[in-house]
Amino acid sequence: MLNLVKADLFRIIKSKLAIVSLIIVAATPILVVGMYYGISLMMNVMDDSGELGLFINAKILMANSFSVSDNVGLVVPVFASIFVALDVSNGTLRNKVIAGHSRTSIYFSHLICSILYSVVMIVLYATLTTLLGLAFFDYGVEIDANEIKNIIYTIINGITTFAFMATIATLFALIIPSVAPAIIFTVLVAVALSLAAGISGLLIGASENAKHFVYLIPTYATSTSLLGTMDETVFLEGMASYAFFGGLNIYLALLVFRKKDLK
Repeated sequence: MLNLVKADLFRIIKSKLAIVSLIIVAATPILVVGMYYGISLMMNVMDDSGELGLFINAKILMANSFSVSDNVGLVVPVFASIFVALDVSNGTLRNKVIAGHSRTSIYFSHLICSILYSVVMIVLYATLTTLLGLAFFDYGVEIDANEIKNIIYTIINGITTFAFMATIATLFALIIPSVAPAIIFTVLVAVALSLAAGISGLLIGASENAKHFVYLIPTYATSTSLLGTMDETVFLEGMASYAFFGGLNIYLALLVFRKKDLK
């Protein structure tokens, strides 16, 4: 399988799509931070601490960079899906099977490459966004031991979020015979998860007993970081959610892909 992973990674790295996605990831932080800074200057609402009112600061920009439904958060899973789907549509996948590679090895090769691509892209995007945010805005809160823990939780959860999204992108790309529908379903799931995480927060206010069910919704933990802090319970249950549903995605993908008729 190692040779498959090397071949798939090489195909991604040499692809023009990888260059396009890299440009998007590098350019978007400049556009986003520049837009907010320009608004602050035009509206003259930046205070002495360097914050745009009470809404924009480096902390919020960092947390928002891990959102799956905004800017690069949607682009990364889409490109991950395309890289796998193209292998299906151009016949490369069938040639791998003919060459004697097992479907399980082929699947995990694609999954590993999708995860690596997604993690590298989102780490790059979050890093650039945070650095630019700190260059133009104040962090927003005092950086103490609790905030350092919150930063660590946010980063680990954010990276895991996109590893999880890679399982979704790979699932659809391998079981759907066409690139466009695979992309559409990947985007729809990403948006649906974000909406579910946002709406489900209302259940906590209505019933304290419902909070642990809400915490287990994928991406809910990511959405809480946008509100300021991510406590240990939310973080741990969020990670458990990604492990369970990510494992379910892997199981379903293998179940269907092993029986899929390759043309």
